[in-house]
Amino acid sequence: MKGWSPADADKARTGYSRVHEGLAPLLAAGVPIDDDRVQELVHLHHEVTSLFWTPTPRPIAASRRYTSTTSASRPTSARAMTPWWRTCATR
Repeated sequence: MKGWSPADADKARTGYSRVHEGLAPLLAAGVPIDDDRVQELVHLHHEVTSLFWTPTPRPIAASRRYTSTTSASRPTSARAMTPWWRTCATR
């Protein structure tokens, strides 16, 4: 996209799959949400998403689609972004 660096283009192309492939084994192993590895992947997800639009905690957390699919299926997943969002809000 216009204005993207080569690193941004690579992140847009590979970022979501890196997040999903990284989170799956951590979730299966029962790694806690506040583990640095989980939070690094949540941060990468935010970076990739930010290439396309500006996400904020309130619309995402309040989204019926988010809460009905994430919170209902994995209640702890809804809290996965909380530590990262707190740091985001202070930036």
